[in-house]
Amino acid sequence: MQVISIILKTHIIMSEISVKVKLLQASSLLNLFIDESIDDLTPFRDIRKTAFSLVNKKDILLNSDYMADIKWDVTLYVIYK
Repeated sequence: MQVISIILKTHIIMSEISVKVKLLQASSLLNLFIDESIDDLTPFRDIRKTAFSLVNKKDILLNSDYMADIKWDVTLYVIYK
């Protein structure tokens, strides 16, 4: 029983690390929106190509789903506003 508990805890920790890495990747995608070096007339396909070079499509979908389910802490919003 202890072995199963250790395996489950390890799996949970690895999943949390994976999510954190994916969220860091998502931040690089968001930075594309504020990157002053990208001309406003740059075709979207070029920006998409850059985005996919940073994070693959599957991980973008996972990030999107994860962020859609995040429960927001209003106190943090007030602090950063």
